[in-house]
Amino acid sequence: MNGIHPRTTGAASAARNVTAAMPQRPTRPKHTQAFCPKRNRKAGCTGRICPKPCNSCHQAVVSVFVTSRHYQHLKGSGLGPGCTACHEHMVSQSPQTPLQTATLCAQCHATVNGLMPMKLEILDQAQNFMHSLNRANVAVTWAESLFSVAENRRLELRLERLELAEARGALREAKVRWHAFEPEASRKKADEAFTTAMKLKDALQQKIGY
Repeated sequence: MNGIHPRTTGAASAARNVTAAMPQRPTRPKHTQAFCPKRNRKAGCTGRICPKPCNSCHQAVVSVFVTSRHYQHLKGSGLGPGCTACHEHMVSQSPQTPLQTATLCAQCHATVNGLMPMKLEILDQAQNFMHSLNRANVAVTWAESLFSVAENRRLELRLERLELAEARGALREAKVRWHAFEPEASRKKADEAFTTAMKLKDALQQKIGY
């Protein structure tokens, strides 16, 4: 991950924020215990395919998910992934590394004599996306930390504010598009967020004097 880690001469607070952005062992939020158990018919959840309970807080993600070709093709059979198939952290954990994500995809797309045809390229695409997403998360958090330092110094940040909004928007779109099972389009958005954030990081470091 060359080019990701802050320089030793950077702000200590910025470094701490970047470290915090790296994948951590997730907790078990209270709202997910109530709304997203593995099976909750009252909430509209009928097993693995259960987007309805999540829609109250995650409308954009659910909208993309339920209109995706992947979901539409498999919803009748009940075989396709639902929210908790990937977001099992609502009960215990969530795939956050490239390998974890590829392993999850392999359950359907790389199983000998499985229900789905073997498509090993999907595993590569999933790993590539998660690599891009993780580094984009770090880059955006790093830029945000430096932006806060510059704000505290009351520096002129009109252009930098626009660039930060652009990086955040690209990262948000990458996460949403991933829920449509479009790994290549999602990866490109994540890479866009990374490039924008790293360019902003360099500009902010120069302006601050690091």
